[in-house]
Amino acid sequence: TGIGQVSATPNGFLDDDGGLVTDCWFEWGLDTTYGTETPPEYKSSGESFAFELHDLVPGTTYHFRAVARNCFGVSYGADEEFSTDIQINRAHALSREEL
Repeated sequence: TGIGQVSATPNGFLDDDGGLVTDCWFEWGLDTTYGTETPPEYKSSGESFAFELHDLVPGTTYHFRAVARNCFGVSYGADEEFSTDIQINRAHALSREEL
């Protein structure tokens, strides 16, 4: 949600925690190797979680997935992607209006 030129907020939902409080976070990056993680949040079944990503590059596609971990193991959500808005400078916008 909230996808802009340099920020976006991935959202996740913990379906089932197996009866234990669970660490939830996102892995994200330019491809499915991700490379970056958000700080974990402690969640229980039925709770959502989100984290606002900053300093993204305009007009770029990012991949992310939700991750949940407790003593039963680690569960990975499906790969999802979003694209940040394209940055158009004023001079470019004006030149396009004149066409």
